[in-house]
This record gives sequence, C-alpha cells and structure tokens, in this order.
Amino acid sequence: PSSADITTGLVAYYPFNGNANDEGGSGNNGTVNGATLASDKFGRVNKAYSFDGVDDYINVSDNASLSPTAAITVSAWVKQQSAAAAKAMVAKWTYSSQGTWALQTHNSDSSRLYIFIANPLTDVGSNYAATPVNSWTAGTWHHVAFVYNGTGATNADRLKVFIDGVQQTLTFSGTIPPALQDSTAPV
Repeated sequence: PSSADITTGLVAYYPFNGNANDEGGSGNNGTVNGATLASDKFGRVNKAYSFDGVDDYINVSDNASLSPTAAITVSAWVKQQSAAAAKAMVAKWTYSSQGTWALQTHNSDSSRLYIFIANPLTDVGSNYAATPVNSWTAGTWHHVAFVYNGTGATNADRLKVFIDGVQQTLTFSGTIPPALQDSTAPV
C-alpha cells in the first residue's frame, strides 16, 4: 500500500522528521522537552528521539481528537538502551488525577510491559495488563502496540497487546473498563 493508505484515518502520526509535528492531519503537534534527535531503527538521521530516562519527554496538549472513549490503538517503535523498570513510553495520564491510558515497563521487572487503563480518572494504576516475563528486552528496536475496544465482554476482549507483531498473553489486575476516561491529561 502507499503511505497515504497507512495514514488514512489516523488521529495522530509522528514520523519525527526533525520535530514532533503530527503528520496525521489533526494538528496534534508535540513540544520536545530535553529529548535529542537521533537515528531511527533503519539508521536514518532525525527519525527518532533519544530520551535520558529522567526528565526528557514530548508533550502533546489535550485535544478532543486524542480522547476517544470507545476504542483506540496506540503503536510505537521503541528502543530502551538499558533495562529499566517503571519507565513510561507513551501515556495520556496525570497520576492520580487525570488518568486515561499508559504504556510503560513493569514496575519491578524490566522484561515485561504494563498497559494501564484508568477506571476512574483518579485511578492510581490499579487497572492494568502485564505482558509475560521476558516479553520485553532492552538494546534493540521493538514495535509495540496496544488495542483497546470497550465493547469487549472481558478484560482480555477489551485489551490486546502486540510486541513485534506477536499478540501477548496478558495477566490482568483490576478491571479494564468498558469506556476510556476523557481526561485532560496531555499525551
């Protein structure tokens, strides 16, 4: 398919062409805070950002187009230089006050991922899925995606996670809600 086919229907798309501008057509441009441009997984310059793991991030302000409630797919190429637990990759979550969803490494086991789905806005991280032990490795590029669909009957029907195209067997804690919270948190 052409690149136009790939981006059709996207709410946000960030190819990092020297900036954090949304090329998905919704104008959800990001602001880079501390991160530096680097080479992407294919060795092309200015196609990825490098983060220090402490206080670097890209901020995308809240927008109605970034707040679906029924379904969402979030996808990213990620390379964690060294194994580190409890490191966010992408999130729309302000801890304990404006939660929606978050993707990060497991709180104590850096070989796993957590996907949090807030239930309610004040969720402190009680409702999540965890990927299996050794499903995540540092030092190499991985494609990670999660698919949330609130029409599912069970946690496993509502949330699916893929690492490098392989669907993961998830362990759940709490309840994955039938609707995403409409928080004011930035992405």
